[in-house]
Amino acid sequence: MDSSALGVDDFSACNRLLRTMGGAYRVDCGHPQAFRGSIRSGRVGPVVLADVAMGRCVVRRDFDNGARVVEHYNLVLQFAGNARMRQCGSEALLRPGDLTLIDSRHMSEFEANEAFHQCAFAIPAARIRELFGAAGVPLARTISGSSGAGRLLADIVASCCRGTFDLQRVDLIATTLHVLAAAVGRDRPAERVAPARVADRPNIERFIDAHIERHDLAPRLVARHFGLSERQLYRVTTTM
Repeated sequence: MDSSALGVDDFSACNRLLRTMGGAYRVDCGHPQAFRGSIRSGRVGPVVLADVAMGRCVVRRDFDNGARVVEHYNLVLQFAGNARMRQCGSEALLRPGDLTLIDSRHMSEFEANEAFHQCAFAIPAARIRELFGAAGVPLARTISGSSGAGRLLADIVASCCRGTFDLQRVDLIATTLHVLAAAVGRDRPAERVAPARVADRPNIERFIDAHIERHDLAPRLVARHFGLSERQLYRVTTTM
């Protein structure tokens, strides 16, 4: 990773630097005089990275300081220490090797009761929304990096932070999104809602047959596909 910010170990300097890295973040801790931390920011190809190591503290997204909010999603990899990430009513418990995804537009809180080290990988908002579609983005949920696609995802982020990722002939964002979808159990983009689908029984049955192997196939998904409520879906399928 090409570093564009020097490490800092002072509470005030750390807060100043955080405010320049994507908007309004701040650090709170019980003893600012004893606080120690280190922050590096940089870029690997099109991807902006932040490498953060701090002592016990809480990092909050703060919209009161007038900073411009940069619209993106942060894919966070926990290198060391345990912590909790909270956003939009969800909470992710992060142990070393785990990941989570947060939205820059919303308030968030990262709480660590011990020293920690993590890397944040910024992904353009449009690419994330295109991937997850109408199903919504899984915010502040623990993505285990212990095996399978989660392990591969953690390896990609770690390699970027350590500057060992080979970018030749690789679309880094596309590769990361593909592995992210597999790691959270969404191997293909969510079904988008089309405004002009005929909600009759033959079409509903064809849709179900075509998507019978989807793990998320449920009345809610079918109803959303045809622009119906679940009650309307039941009415259509039981009266025709």
